[in-house]
Amino acid sequence: MIRKSNVVKQNAFTYIPPEVIQAVFSKLEPRQAIKCRRLSRYLNECLNDPSFVRLNLLETIDTQYTDIDIVHREWFKWPESYQEIYATMVLSNAEALNWSTRRIVGRIPPAVKLLRNPQLQVLNLSSNYLRGPIPTELLTWKDVFPADIGRLKKLRQFSAELNFLKGELPKSLGQLEQLQCLLLPSNRISGKIPEELTNCWDLEALSLRSLDLSYNNLSQGIPYEIGNLINLQVLDLSHNRLTGELPSSVASLSYWALLPPLAT
Repeated sequence: MIRKSNVVKQNAFTYIPPEVIQAVFSKLEPRQAIKCRRLSRYLNECLNDPSFVRLNLLETIDTQYTDIDIVHREWFKWPESYQEIYATMVLSNAEALNWSTRRIVGRIPPAVKLLRNPQLQVLNLSSNYLRGPIPTELLTWKDVFPADIGRLKKLRQFSAELNFLKGELPKSLGQLEQLQCLLLPSNRISGKIPEELTNCWDLEALSLRSLDLSYNNLSQGIPYEIGNLINLQVLDLSHNRLTGELPSSVASLSYWALLPPLAT
């Protein structure tokens, strides 16, 4: 049964043209505008429209937020419509995204698939409270580790240590020919170390120098091809559930340390 007060509220808003509602509510800080969607079905339709979301962000981001870090922290909490449009407007052109120690809570949103800038070189999500899988939507991430992360041809550093991320490492990591640092310790990543990861050895870019996958739930053996990473200086695979023998190819690396004792 619909309460009378709700009927009055619904009817009152329907007499106001959508463009008028959008113009008025666009001045609200996004968090407040999002809450106002609950007032009526008609209002929800008006404020969920992509043109309103874009207008709301244009009107408020520069005037009501004094710290861009606050905006980025809020971005992880916004509804998907806000996340996608903000990512398209602002984040898609970034060459470096340093979100470490920002007290970010929750999952990596599907909107990260819009971080398509091929010039993106640094993506740092370390020391937050992120949980769930690493998105297969990271270009197109999808709530697990980005299956299409290989599209970021210029990516040099990907850090997401000290979170609660889970899922398997995608084979497309091997397409990141200029990757220098892959730092994912202290998560809940499982499965095996993909052989494709050892493709990150572009000699001109002196790629993959640091690989830290410690304190996860990785299993099976260490790929023999890891010896292809001739510029590797830091290799930490400790505190996992790796088995088998230590590949002889590891001896060819310039520097290596913190390899785990392997179970047989």
